[in-house]
Amino acid sequence: MGSGQKPSLTGKTRPTGRPAFIGFLALAVVAMALWLGPAAGDPAEANHSNVTVGIDTDTLGNSALALGSFQTCRVISVNQVIDVDLYVQNLSDIVAFESYIKYDQTKIEITRPGAGGQYADSSSRFLLQLAQPAPPTGPGNNFTSTSEALPDTANPGEYRVGGFDQNSTPGNQDPDPVGDTHKDGVLLRLQIKGTAAGFTSLTITPHGPSNGLGVNIGDTSSPSQDVGDGPDADVFVDNVINGGIVVGPGVCTDSDNDGWPDSNDNCPTTSNPAQENFDGDSFGDACDIDDDGDGLVDGSEPASCTGNPLPSPHTGRLDPDCDDDNVSDGNADPDAAGPIVAGPDNCITAANTNQLNTDGDALGDACDPDDDNDGVLDGADNCPVNSNPSQSNMDGDSLGDVCDTEDDGDGYADTAEAWVGTNPLDNCGSHTTTPPIYSQAWAGDVFSVAGGPIVTRDKITIQDVLSFVTPDRHLGTSPGDGPLYNQRWDLVPGAGIFLKAINIQDILSLAVVTPLMFGGVRAFNYPTPCTP
Repeated sequence: MGSGQKPSLTGKTRPTGRPAFIGFLALAVVAMALWLGPAAGDPAEANHSNVTVGIDTDTLGNSALALGSFQTCRVISVNQVIDVDLYVQNLSDIVAFESYIKYDQTKIEITRPGAGGQYADSSSRFLLQLAQPAPPTGPGNNFTSTSEALPDTANPGEYRVGGFDQNSTPGNQDPDPVGDTHKDGVLLRLQIKGTAAGFTSLTITPHGPSNGLGVNIGDTSSPSQDVGDGPDADVFVDNVINGGIVVGPGVCTDSDNDGWPDSNDNCPTTSNPAQENFDGDSFGDACDIDDDGDGLVDGSEPASCTGNPLPSPHTGRLDPDCDDDNVSDGNADPDAAGPIVAGPDNCITAANTNQLNTDGDALGDACDPDDDNDGVLDGADNCPVNSNPSQSNMDGDSLGDVCDTEDDGDGYADTAEAWVGTNPLDNCGSHTTTPPIYSQAWAGDVFSVAGGPIVTRDKITIQDVLSFVTPDRHLGTSPGDGPLYNQRWDLVPGAGIFLKAINIQDILSLAVVTPLMFGGVRAFNYPTPCTP
């Protein structure tokens, strides 16, 4: 390794004077020596499944390889200086580490350790590294602090501590090469000073775009071997216990032992060291039954809905509008400021701003498998939004009778047939019994055959067209024309740009009608009459 360079936790080098260590974003524990695997009888070197990192505000009983009782919160006075331990449990193979600690600069000041060599006692505060036995029992240590210089101005309120030991021996576990056991001990003894009354947390925090605390094993000359600390098999330490300091008058009762005194804790009896509170109400996520504030309790949030914005650490419960239709999943608007409006959304995972719900049940049409609640699922229902359990369909088209605007398939809408007096459920075959003789079923057969050829019955012919003007003139008449008007010829009721109700559009309807019983062929002058 060239002069003026130091190893980073990723196995690469970085310039002296630029304390980065930003490859791992909170605590990174790395064995920098060449790792050859465990010696015979050694415990598994890469077993970090129970690693815990935490803050102890009372250092009594703590040492490099032992921990006393824990105290997550402590009351001090203004200008009082105390030590606080950053500790680790169940760890082996540590030669280097890094951690970021967030705190309130208006309440306390961190006064040690500072950068390497900044203070005479800087290195002596890294207890666990210094526990490495000297030869011949062990390799001893050559420890260098990589902590930020003090005062904390580089990232104010987020202080980086860390260091590395370049003396290590393959096959010897650090910090316990003699007993070859995983150990508990003090990583670093911080010094802090109370500066103003109030509370500050001491939070072991992520730094940068990743999260958590890292563990890995490797060396400076080859890619490191990453190991995780839990079932998620990532390189981050999941078990973190934070602390807190009350400066000045106050109490430090911490019922859930999460570092936040009950008076400042948004979940006083449920541990939530990070104090997450997604909806910003008076309850933290750890004890809030409705984390997103939408009025729908967490246990009822849809598991298929991923929180927004992405990625979310929770599924469903941190998104008050799962389907992004601006209707709250529950009966509350989380911020009462829009664009989300209070629900409850009748289709939580299917966008339906209009909340249409034909049958009035608990599910909107967008997600209801039976919109009309008639017992026939929409995919098989010939009238999905009109109840028709019998599925009656006289003309055999794609629409059932209750939603078909032209039930009998004779080419004339039900409304037109009702107007002219023919039967909407009869496509042909029924006739008047006295003159004028015309179909009572097929609206288009309007020709009177009294004394004439009966072969025109149930057919649309030129005689039907001529009947608009002879023997009685119906064309160009309207209801106001008294006995001259006969609505039987008003086949397109009220339609058209002409002033009279019976007009050219009624005649044209005879020329274009294509009844189902004719197979979609135009009926005008069709060679055979229609049959029922």
